[in-house]
Amino acid sequence: MLSLTIEGMGLMANAAAQRRRWGSRVQTWHQHVTDSPAFAEIRRAVLQAAAARRADRAVDLDAGTV
Repeated sequence: MLSLTIEGMGLMANAAAQRRRWGSRVQTWHQHVTDSPAFAEIRRAVLQAAAARRADRAVDLDAGTV
C-alpha cells in the first residue's frame, strides 16, 4: 500500500511539473499559432473537412492555449 502512495505522489509531482512547464508557454504558443499562415491554412482545411453543422458538438482536448 505504501508503494502506491509513493507512486501516486510521484505522478502528482510530475503533473505539477508539467503544468508549470507548459502553462508558462501558453502565451507564446497562442501567439505562434494565431500569427502563423501555415496554422491558418491547416485550421481552414480541418474546419472544411469537418463540415461542422450548427447541431454538431466539439470537444476541446486542451492543447494548453487559452
